[in-house]
Amino acid sequence: MDRSRVASVELQDSNPVAAANDTSTWLHHGLKKRRGAFTTRKPVSVWIGTWNVGGAIPSAPLDHWLLGRSLAHRSKSKRLPLSVSTSLSASGANPGSADSPDMTNLHDAGLTSPLVANGPPRLELAHLLDGSESITSFESLLSSASSLDFSVVTSDDLRRDSLASTVSTVSSVTAAKPPLPPRPPAPPAEILAFGFQEVDVSTDVYFAHDPATILDLKAKIIDGLGPHLEKQYALVAIKQLAGMIVAVLAHESVVPHITEVESGYVGCGIMGVLGNKGAVAIRFKVFDTRICMVNSHLAADQNQAERRDSDFHEICRRLVFKREDGSSFGAPYDQEETMVFWFGDLNYRLESTYNDVLANIKASRVPHLLQRDQLGHSIRTGRAFAGFQEAPITFHPTYKFDPGTNRYDTSEKQRTPAWCDRILWRHPTLNVTPVKYRSHMRYGDSDHKPVSAILTVEAEVIDQDKYALAVKEVLREHDKWENEFIPEASVSEQLIDLGEIKVLKPVVRTVELRNTGKVRKLCSRYIQRSRLADRCEQRRSPCERQSITIRILVSPVAARSLNHAGSALNDILILRLEHGRDFFISVEGRWLKTCLAQSLQSLCDTGGAVRVDAEQQNGTSSEEPRHSVPQELQVLSKFILAHAMDVPARDLWGNNGEEAGDEAMLEAVLDSLDTGAPLDATRLAGTAGARSVARVMLLMLEYLEVPVIPDQDQELFVASAEGSPMLEAVAQLPVIHRATLLHLLELCESLIDKQGPDTLAVLAEVFGPLVMRVPLPSGLATSGSISSVVGLNTATPTTSPSKEMKRYRAKIQGRQLAFARLVQTLQNP
Repeated sequence: MDRSRVASVELQDSNPVAAANDTSTWLHHGLKKRRGAFTTRKPVSVWIGTWNVGGAIPSAPLDHWLLGRSLAHRSKSKRLPLSVSTSLSASGANPGSADSPDMTNLHDAGLTSPLVANGPPRLELAHLLDGSESITSFESLLSSASSLDFSVVTSDDLRRDSLASTVSTVSSVTAAKPPLPPRPPAPPAEILAFGFQEVDVSTDVYFAHDPATILDLKAKIIDGLGPHLEKQYALVAIKQLAGMIVAVLAHESVVPHITEVESGYVGCGIMGVLGNKGAVAIRFKVFDTRICMVNSHLAADQNQAERRDSDFHEICRRLVFKREDGSSFGAPYDQEETMVFWFGDLNYRLESTYNDVLANIKASRVPHLLQRDQLGHSIRTGRAFAGFQEAPITFHPTYKFDPGTNRYDTSEKQRTPAWCDRILWRHPTLNVTPVKYRSHMRYGDSDHKPVSAILTVEAEVIDQDKYALAVKEVLREHDKWENEFIPEASVSEQLIDLGEIKVLKPVVRTVELRNTGKVRKLCSRYIQRSRLADRCEQRRSPCERQSITIRILVSPVAARSLNHAGSALNDILILRLEHGRDFFISVEGRWLKTCLAQSLQSLCDTGGAVRVDAEQQNGTSSEEPRHSVPQELQVLSKFILAHAMDVPARDLWGNNGEEAGDEAMLEAVLDSLDTGAPLDATRLAGTAGARSVARVMLLMLEYLEVPVIPDQDQELFVASAEGSPMLEAVAQLPVIHRATLLHLLELCESLIDKQGPDTLAVLAEVFGPLVMRVPLPSGLATSGSISSVVGLNTATPTTSPSKEMKRYRAKIQGRQLAFARLVQTLQNP
């Protein structure tokens, strides 16, 4: 399935409005979907080689690894012999005897086939081409040895025939002809990538690189190309991390098309950071395709497969590229549309034993061994290298050999042979065609054999004119989507009439939002402007219609400012559609003034009906107060003395819980006080009615603008002893405050006389912190609900007290004791 199409569909289905408003995202997905319209694909050949060199730069020439052949100009290079003495077979030695010829040495000479007794030697072409490579063409070999007559020997023939059978022979040798001049080597590929591991295994390399190492390695690579090819290649970049080096060369035909060269590295070895293990990488663009070459050396040891998986993910997470100017790019190594080649000593092993692997190698059961390959298991299960591919492996394991030989490890440890050295690739859409994937057994500098791969990569080339047309087309589509998918909606009400608004009485209204556009999902939120709203909430509307509930609740704290603001309330509620329009909804209401949150002075001036007085007198007040004690407190006290003397003090004052009917009774009491109407004794009969009256009294005291005993006089009362000092403190209060205090003390004295002396403790606990109010600590806040505001100063915090809370409690206790002394002073003047 076309991934670009899937991405576009997901984008449109998930949130088309957001996509339309994000032009860059829309443009990216739109161009991705049309990529085939403005790009062509150009094949680019890539040669990749990886080699763990075991601690030193290889001594042998690199021409055979790089070119698949030895260069003729090398005087010291090993040549493939054209004839072999038959004395080896005449000796009667057999392959299994102690004096049989060393097959490894024959392999190095280019011969591994058995020799025919009493006859000319037989040459097996597969080994002349380097032992690990399948035979595809013999023209080049025949052109350089035209005097020899070859016939092909297959592996099936060798199994059928005995050691003495002759399948192909050198039948005749023609007359000597002058040798043909050597044919110049063809370029191995347009892009060459070398990955070396363990070039330097000293500890000093962790802290500083020796510049001579890279210079010597570059010279070795150039020497491997030979004088004819070295002029045709240019170094793109070379990067080193400890013993790992990655180098990229480009043929002159593609050098002008290589841009944006970057490099990076990640160490994940000792302590998770040193470079004995990790990766070094080079990233660049060829034409319009980004290619990333990652050379890595992962954790060793047979049982460390999970650690190798972890190293892979750590490299992916931490690999950051830098350009030559030092600027960093945080984009991942395999960012979208990047062709990634990952190679190196990946160190994945075979889940088998040493002897079992050797037996399978001898029987050439490579597919059987690959079933036990740890890397293949990690790829199949998605634990590491998910999505990576590898060319079919037809060569024998490349690790571990006795250095200088083709013998697998014969040391005491006898490490199990494995394909540690690998070349992988990944790209979401472009094709990679493997041409060759081989090992090079003739190199013996290390316990690893080098591996190479020749691949054909599809590189994209952008036609700039067609690209510009595609951009215009995508932007036109973007504009169309923008117009068609702008959220559209309607609201059922443009004006919300809240009616009469009273303190502590919630008002609820409902507005319906209807989706009238094409967008499947609307997202709306309230913009806070109104002082009536304590908070804003986001509401999502996945349906055609959505009811929006507006709830207004005025707490006593908010009532204080509303009492001074007048009766008319007007504001605007803004309902905003994301990526759409705003709805302006007018909110109107009429505030009914309340006796709560007033000052003693204003309550005495109004004469007991704040709401009626505000309407009739238009806010004017007489020069003299009508009462010395607020009429509301007097009404409440008379009701308590007449109807609540038998209700225990703890039930009357100290219980903050709510019972059924309390809220309605509380509203009835407040309405009576605010309008000057008498309290309905029938409706307020019983404990619930008495408690409602008591609660209104506590609310009035708690939310007075100035406490009964003003702040500046409170410490005098706290410090005064019972008797004359306390009376002197009372005498210093303002007239209205002194009269109100004495009124409350008389109420308490009456309750104590009726219910007994134990009542004093309850009254002091309730009235003390209200008459001499203490500011709440910063950690407490009133919520505006009836249960939370009544008696809040006497609430006991549930959490462990802070220093601020401890000081607050001490002040509360001081005021409770002071109020108790006030009552006792009044009882015993």
